[in-house]
Amino acid sequence: ARGLSALRFDHAGCGNSQGEREPISVDRRLADLDAVLDWAAEGPAVGAEVAFGGSSMGAAVSLVAASRRGARAWAGIATPLDHWEGVRDAAAGYAGQALVVWGDADEVVPPGDSRWLVERWGGRARSLCFPEGDHRLHAQVDRTADEMAEFFAGILLPGRPG
Repeated sequence: ARGLSALRFDHAGCGNSQGEREPISVDRRLADLDAVLDWAAEGPAVGAEVAFGGSSMGAAVSLVAASRRGARAWAGIATPLDHWEGVRDAAAGYAGQALVVWGDADEVVPPGDSRWLVERWGGRARSLCFPEGDHRLHAQVDRTADEMAEFFAGILLPGRPG
C-alpha cells in the first residue's frame, strides 16, 4: 500500500525453515541473508536500494548487514548488542537512518541496548518505546508494522520526507 516491496524470511533452522538450529552465529545468519538477497535480486519487484529490519537476532543480523552494505535505512525491534560478536561494532559504524523499537519490560534483551542505539545515533534515530512492552511486543504488532512501513517509505520513496 505504501509502494514498497518487502521480503520476510526465517533463517535456516528457525520458524518454518528447514535446516539445523545450531550453531547460531551472526556469520551463519548473514550467509542466509546474503542468499535471500541474491535470490530476491533476480525478481522484478526489487529495486536498486535495500533497507533492512528485523526483530531480536534478526535485528542484530540486519544491523550488521545494513552497516556493511551502507544501507540508508534500518529498523530493529529489541536489538541485542552484546550477545554475538561484532553487533555493537556494526552499530557504532552504521551511518544511515534508524527506527529503534523496544519494550521497556523486555525480558530477553536489556532495554539499555535500545537506548544506547538511540543515544549513539542521535538525530539519525527515531525511538519507539512501548511501556510495559515485552520482548515480542505482542500487543503492539500492528502499530510496530505500520511505524516500520512508514519509516521505510519516508526514506526510500522519492518525494516523501525522510
